[in-house]
Amino acid sequence: MPSTISQTNAKYRILPVPGEPVIGLAMPFQPTMQSKNEIRHTINNMLGEIKCRLDESYCEDAVLETMVKLESLVNKLHYGTGKKSVVISIVPGTERVIYLNHPVATRVLINEPFYLGELVENKQTSPPLLFLMLTGCWAKLYQFENHLLRRISFNRAEYHQPSLFAGPVLSEPQYCEVAATENRLFKTVNCNLSLFYQNSLCPAIVAGNKATIKAFRRATPHAHHIMHTVYTDKNSLGDTEVLELLQPVISKGAILRQKHLLHIIYHAHRHNNLLFGQENVEQAPKKGKDALMIIDKEQMNIKRKEPYSDNTVSDLNHLDIMIEQLLKSNGHIETIEKGMPTAYGGVVLLKTDKYPFPIGFSQGTTGKRNLL
Repeated sequence: MPSTISQTNAKYRILPVPGEPVIGLAMPFQPTMQSKNEIRHTINNMLGEIKCRLDESYCEDAVLETMVKLESLVNKLHYGTGKKSVVISIVPGTERVIYLNHPVATRVLINEPFYLGELVENKQTSPPLLFLMLTGCWAKLYQFENHLLRRISFNRAEYHQPSLFAGPVLSEPQYCEVAATENRLFKTVNCNLSLFYQNSLCPAIVAGNKATIKAFRRATPHAHHIMHTVYTDKNSLGDTEVLELLQPVISKGAILRQKHLLHIIYHAHRHNNLLFGQENVEQAPKKGKDALMIIDKEQMNIKRKEPYSDNTVSDLNHLDIMIEQLLKSNGHIETIEKGMPTAYGGVVLLKTDKYPFPIGFSQGTTGKRNLL
């Protein structure tokens, strides 16, 4: 029996139909942080909740068939993944298991709208920030995430190599010759930033005196990641003092994140590394593991297609199919509230910093027009 679909506020709601339950399950999934038994215990509780709810509305055969499908999908979960969450869904005609790069809130949905595009937006943590404390003699790199400040690296100008610094406070030697060593220090910092941006994506904040920051901006290929600067002439700061210096910026995390993503789009366009428009992105020859998709939330619902006739794979929302394909190939999805130029069509695809060469455009693709 085909399902019924209604249109409400430009979103398509799958209505309950006896015999055809629609199930969506989302949960954090980090085997490196939890044991398999703990994860399985959480999943079993969720499956128990699903079964109880299905028993209220569906016949025994329909419940049994759905639970068998869920159990089969759960038993095939890949515990070696480096992802942070998992989505399991059963829609008549298709079953999906998709791993996400960010944590999500635990959710169980039965006969409710379940869109990957919406799930991507529901990130559980506040936007992470990268913080670089820079002087002419040393540099410390931190990541701020989940309300915690974690030091990534510490570099002294006289060593020119990354090393961990255990002490809470760094006392600079007075004999440090800035002019002779700063370029070599900048080179090491740039190497650390390149390694960081291979696997992470967040705006950078740079702190230091005005002259040093100005010189570093000219010397780094990562200037498009720098969204904010904090000027200070202090040469000796421990981790606690660094956190205090960062506090006024933390509250602006969401604004800096959106600004950062827009800068990434413009930077990719200038370097011939951008594919834009839903049709062009959908027809991209290959979406590899290094691809990044950025979606404008304000335009996302506008891009949804007309209601479908059946709940089959071919009927799934086009944008969600694109998201699913990219996530399955280990790609990355980001969304912004608004601000993407309308000429980009609400969705763009680009390579990450890991590979500087552009996406391979198929012949006839018109998504490379010079807009900027």
